[in-house]
Amino acid sequence: MTLRPLVWPFRCLTRTRRRRRVDQARSNGGPGGASETGRAEPQFSPTSGTRPFAGLLLPKVCNCRTQWEVRMLRERWSSATVVESAEDTCPYCTSLLKSHLGAGQVSPWNTVLYESPNFVVVPTLGSLVEGWLLIVSKAHLLCMGALPESHGEELKAVARRTVMAVTRTYQQPTIFEHGPSACSTPMGCGVDHAHLHVVPLGFGLRGRKAAVLSTPELEWHATDEWFAALRALYNERKQYLFLAEPGAPPMYCTPANVPNQVFRRAVAQLVGKPGAFDYHEDAGEENVLLTVRRLRDAFTTLSAKKRP
Repeated sequence: MTLRPLVWPFRCLTRTRRRRRVDQARSNGGPGGASETGRAEPQFSPTSGTRPFAGLLLPKVCNCRTQWEVRMLRERWSSATVVESAEDTCPYCTSLLKSHLGAGQVSPWNTVLYESPNFVVVPTLGSLVEGWLLIVSKAHLLCMGALPESHGEELKAVARRTVMAVTRTYQQPTIFEHGPSACSTPMGCGVDHAHLHVVPLGFGLRGRKAAVLSTPELEWHATDEWFAALRALYNERKQYLFLAEPGAPPMYCTPANVPNQVFRRAVAQLVGKPGAFDYHEDAGEENVLLTVRRLRDAFTTLSAKKRP
């Protein structure tokens, strides 16, 4: 004798109750649903930061399929918020890359001096010294540590070419990056899009004169495989500062708290312009125009020598 015919009606009743509870939860907390007070809840907007299902508690008796459905709804709403709001407000996605593709007027700091399949090299807005360049990812990623492993060799090749062009025109440059682990943090220096700074400084940033980078809280670690190290830090959700100076191995640290635009603060302090560190206040257009004029020829010469 089997018990299945006796158990089956109770299973059906239980599933019906489960569906009712989930439907009630969706109507109370879902987009466009009515609350218990009868008032309509606001519609979800990807740019508003609203996540309707973020606080939805799963009923204890939900079956696996119901839990999976609600989990998928959570992920869909939260991921839509992050992607839409990030790319719609990113200055590199909305200004630099669109103008490069012919969708708008090109500003001096959006002039592409060199391009590879996944990166562009441009002068920086707020150039404190002449020759300051950025290596910018074409894909909207948070930092260089977020790049896929397959882009590592290409990034290193672009960095080598950029260093060669800057060295021939000015002097051997310093390379650094602010590596945030989340959007809208001081570590990101205002632009949450992967970019590497290449700057001909002629002085070190970790000396005693650059007090902002020489504090005991910043514990620096040397590394030979810098790209792999940055990817490991990002995968561990650790924010980082990356620094590669001439004649020294690449280094990184993982500070808990740093001032906004910390590298720019150090450079501004050492060039005698401590109040000009903020690129929002000082565009440095004269340095940008000189950089474009001189380094455009340098990159053109390097590209010509690479041809057979």
